[in-house]
Amino acid sequence: MIEEVIMPFFKIHLSDEIAEKVSPLFAHEVREVMVETLKIDPTHGHVAVYTTPREKRSVHESRSVDFVFVELLMFSGRTDETKETLFRKLNEVVERHTGVDNKDIIFNVIESDRKDWAGRGGIPMSKIHLRY
Repeated sequence: MIEEVIMPFFKIHLSDEIAEKVSPLFAHEVREVMVETLKIDPTHGHVAVYTTPREKRSVHESRSVDFVFVELLMFSGRTDETKETLFRKLNEVVERHTGVDNKDIIFNVIESDRKDWAGRGGIPMSKIHLRY
């Protein structure tokens, strides 16, 4: 069986002004939280930081245009407690690195079955041996 995978995948959306101030260690620290909290193999998982110009962002006036949106794409099956721990730890890292108030940091977990993901040339993840 094949053991190399890309799951989970975290996408972090920042305004360009916030992104300019963020340390290169930001994505690395997010990844460390992912590996530790989700108990995945340290050779697995990806973090990508995406930026958008402030003028192409729009939010309600009670929120900051520099909001941070974190999408967590991962296999289903983790407990609510694990996800809550993940949210709390990620919030600490995001807030520390971006300076964005935690009311403007939003997380969304998108879970799917292993059969709904593929890698390594289109092999369904349900047919790939994983340790998590």
